[in-house]
Amino acid sequence: MPTPLWTGHDDLAALVHDRWGALLARVNSDASERYEAGEPLPRWFAKAAADAGLTSFALPREAGGEGAGPRAWGRVLEEIGYLCEDDAVPYTVSMQAGIVTALLEADRSTADRSEPARQYVPPIVAGTSLAALAYSEDADPFALVTQLHSTHDGYRLTGHKTHVSGAALADVFLTYARDDNGDMVALIVERDDPGVEFGPTASLGHRTNGPRTMTFHHTPVPAARIVTATDGLGHAQRFLNTRRLVAACGPLGRARALLERCIHRLATTARYGRPLCEMPNVQGALGRMYIALQAAQAMLHRAFDRAESGRSDPLFDPVITAAKYFVVEQVRYVADQAVRVLGGHSCYGDPRYGRALRDFTDLVVAAGAQDTLEVLLGTTSISACHTVTRREATP
Repeated sequence: MPTPLWTGHDDLAALVHDRWGALLARVNSDASERYEAGEPLPRWFAKAAADAGLTSFALPREAGGEGAGPRAWGRVLEEIGYLCEDDAVPYTVSMQAGIVTALLEADRSTADRSEPARQYVPPIVAGTSLAALAYSEDADPFALVTQLHSTHDGYRLTGHKTHVSGAALADVFLTYARDDNGDMVALIVERDDPGVEFGPTASLGHRTNGPRTMTFHHTPVPAARIVTATDGLGHAQRFLNTRRLVAACGPLGRARALLERCIHRLATTARYGRPLCEMPNVQGALGRMYIALQAAQAMLHRAFDRAESGRSDPLFDPVITAAKYFVVEQVRYVADQAVRVLGGHSCYGDPRYGRALRDFTDLVVAAGAQDTLEVLLGTTSISACHTVTRREATP
């Protein structure tokens, strides 16, 4: 392979290679086979990632982590995506960190230590328990139909989640439901709780994430499992706002690796007596792919700088949202261009390009569908413009 286009990067690229390169290589050894079979990430990975300090890298020190900030964590996830051919790896480690952070933040917002943080954070950090988010019902947050009914000894949960990434292996689930007053509540459900049922779900991509449907048949939930009994919508918005940013990191790294692999193939394939990479139309396509990734990386890093400085809106940040949107569009463009310049090789010679096309397309609906984000950003822009106009008009 040629020298990487992002020569040097920063110290975090070397850190990922030195500390976790062997672990990622082990995952790569059978990534293609597992993807084709639809098999999830091996269960051993959770413990190995925890033991190597990967899962806890971005967690606060009081939770056993290294206290890395948003920008460092984003760069780590990007480099994992660059080195690892299994997209489930950056997804899984970032989801564990995200759910632990959500539990800790809910814990800090209460007067007494909350039971979910005390009970579930230590095993997740240790890698002996895996967590997943059970949110999607193919509806907006105001139309969730999963219900949490109060009983004399706790609650009963009834409903259906249409797509839960990581459900094939997860032990605990952060989920959301409507209570008897119609308010959204965040709570924890365990895999073996009575009335919890998993089913298959068709997935365009991300097949090693272990997606499943999840149904709750009058599932009993102790009161101690409630993460937040009020403002569950705000809790979900804060979680998804953060997910938009980290969800784009691994795919960006993977798209970088895809471009480098594409260039290597074009340099070693001849047409009409010349390497394909010497043809101007091919060079132009590669230049556009390079521009797309540089622009995506710059925008993503700007969003991380904003989060690092504490200037981002925790509920809905337009810069973070725009970064997720833009990165997804650019990595999809790179995968499409790679197929165009490689021809048949991308379809039947190397399965990585087909996997990238499917996985990157899946990102269109991750942490907020692209069309929905366009609307939200449009209304935010209108509101900001009106605010400025009113301020300027005030004597």
